[in-house]
Amino acid sequence: MCDATPKKVEQLDSGPRWIDMPPDTSTLHFHPEHPFPMQIDTTRSVGFSEIQPNRLSFKDCVKEFEGFLPTPYVCPGGHQTIGYGHRIREDESFTSITLEEAEVLLDRDLAEAALQMHREIRVPLTDGQKLALIDFVFNLGIGQARESTLFRLVNERRFAEAALQFERWVYASGKKLDGLAKRRVWERSLFTG
Repeated sequence: MCDATPKKVEQLDSGPRWIDMPPDTSTLHFHPEHPFPMQIDTTRSVGFSEIQPNRLSFKDCVKEFEGFLPTPYVCPGGHQTIGYGHRIREDESFTSITLEEAEVLLDRDLAEAALQMHREIRVPLTDGQKLALIDFVFNLGIGQARESTLFRLVNERRFAEAALQFERWVYASGKKLDGLAKRRVWERSLFTG
């Protein structure tokens, strides 16, 4: 457990940025003031057989679902995106990025999703539940996740009912997407495993 996350300067195409997130998400550290602090090993095997027959780490599964594009594109949700699903912020500008830069962005984004999830969920969770909810936040954004029935049910400790909520989040711009359906199956399996 970290007492505080040190600030670090990263050099990206858009220039140096101060970040408050750990540069490596192989272990996500939760704030020590939270009632249930712990570390989650995101390198542990959490594979999904439809992605690859061998089991992948959490981060590798996220990368498989997101895919990599070195130039900006509009994701199915209508957001400017780059790399492994990094939503480009107003203060960022990219023309292209390398795999290494995309890894840095993914690490930061997963760490940020973990912190956001951590602020909203007020009950103890298993590592699998935490990883499922981190991916859910990373994929949807904290705004939608915070307002979801899924988060409400988790905070009410109604975990079996909460697990059924994943399958409701398979639409982007009003269309059901196979990739989102598979991702939600994976998240649900993490959550219930």
